[in-house]
Amino acid sequence: MSNSADFCHTEEIDGASRNYCNASYREYPCVPGKKYHGRGPIQLSWNYNYGPAGKSNNFDGLNDPDIVARDAVVSFKTALWFWMRSVRPIVSQGFGATIRVINGNECNGGKPDLLNLDPFSTSQKISKMPSGVPKMRSSTLLTITLAILLAGALPKNMVEAQNCGCAANLCCSQFGYCGTGNDYCGSGCKQGPCNSSPTPTTPSGSGSVADIVTPGFFNGIINQAAASCAGKSFYTRNAFLSAVNSYPQFGKLGSAEASKREIAAFFAHVTHETGHFCYKEEINGVSLNYCDANNREYPCVPGKKYHGRGPIQLSWNYNYGPAGRSNNFDGLNDPDIVARDVVVSFKTALWFWMRSVRPVVSQGFGATIRAINGNECNGGNSGAVQARVRYYRDYCSQLGVSTENNLSC
Repeated sequence: MSNSADFCHTEEIDGASRNYCNASYREYPCVPGKKYHGRGPIQLSWNYNYGPAGKSNNFDGLNDPDIVARDAVVSFKTALWFWMRSVRPIVSQGFGATIRVINGNECNGGKPDLLNLDPFSTSQKISKMPSGVPKMRSSTLLTITLAILLAGALPKNMVEAQNCGCAANLCCSQFGYCGTGNDYCGSGCKQGPCNSSPTPTTPSGSGSVADIVTPGFFNGIINQAAASCAGKSFYTRNAFLSAVNSYPQFGKLGSAEASKREIAAFFAHVTHETGHFCYKEEINGVSLNYCDANNREYPCVPGKKYHGRGPIQLSWNYNYGPAGRSNNFDGLNDPDIVARDVVVSFKTALWFWMRSVRPVVSQGFGATIRAINGNECNGGNSGAVQARVRYYRDYCSQLGVSTENNLSC
C-alpha cells in the first residue's frame, strides 16, 4: 500500500484489486461492479463512507465512486466531509486526539515509527478503521495542514497545549487538556478555575467497580436475554470483575459521579452490541469479510475469521492482533477464544474501551458513540444512537447519577 506522496496519487495504488465492500452495512449497499478503494486527499474508502459523503455533497457515491478521483472539488469535499464529521469534534483535545480518530491503531505504542515521522519530508499513509469498522485512508501532511487551519478557526481557549501548564484563566481537564466549560472545569479538573476543588492528578474515583456493578445491576441486564441466547450462559459478573483486574483504571475517574457515568456508558454500549448479553458472536459474522489485507502489522491468518465477538463485538484483524498482544492470547491465530473464554472476552471489551473510548468519556456520551461507531452519528443511524442513549439514561438512573449534556452525536 503506497502513501499519498504529497498529492501525487488521486487513487490508492492497486486499490481496485482490494475489497472495500462492507456487505453488512445495509444503509449504503455496495453496487455490483463498483469499487470503493481509496480516492482523494484523505483516500476515501468503503461503501459506508462513499454513500453518506455523496449524500452530503450532491453526488452518487455508491454508483459513481470514481468521481472522487475525477472531480478535484468533489475530491476535496470528501476529505473535508470526513474531517468535519469525525475529526473536528475532537480537535480541541490536541493533535494527538486527531491521530487517534484517524488511526487509533498507531496510538499506545501501536506504530511509534509513524508517529515520529517528519510529515513535511515523508507523507505517510494512514489507515483507520475504528470502532469495529474501517473508516478511511489519510495523508498525514493533509491532516496536519487541516488541523492547523481548523485550530486557527476555533476559539483560542479550545486549542491550548495538552498536559496542563494552562494559562491562568483555563482549566486542566482530567485528561490533561486546557480549556473552559464543564468538560475541562468539571469532574476531574486538575488545575485552574475548576468548578470545585481540583482533584488529585491521578484520578481514583470513589468505591470499587464491584460496589457499583452489583449482582442486581448485572443480572438486570442479562436477565432480559432469552433463555436460548448463547451469551446468557456465557457472560457472568464474576468474569467481568476478573477482567477489570487487568484494567484497574476502568471506572476510576475523578469523582464518584464520573466513575459511575463511565460504567453506565460501558454497559449501555455492551447492551446494545450484544442484545442484553444474548450474543457471543456477530449474527452471520462468519459470512462477512473482516480481514484488512492492507494491515501488515497484524496480517490475517488464512482460514481465520475476525468478525464481531464478545461484549463490544471485537472485529477486524488489526483489533484482534493488538488486543491479544495486550492480554496474552494469540488473537490472529485464535480469534475464537474471544467467544470461548469469558474472561478474555471481557478483557477485549475493556482493552478497546480504555484504548479508544476512555479518552473521550469526559466529552459526554455522544462522544463515546462516535468512538465506538461513528457511522451512526450525524444521521447515519439515528435509531441505534437513540437506543444507546436510552440504555445510558437507564443505567445512570440505576446508579444514582444524572446524565450530562452531549448525549447524542
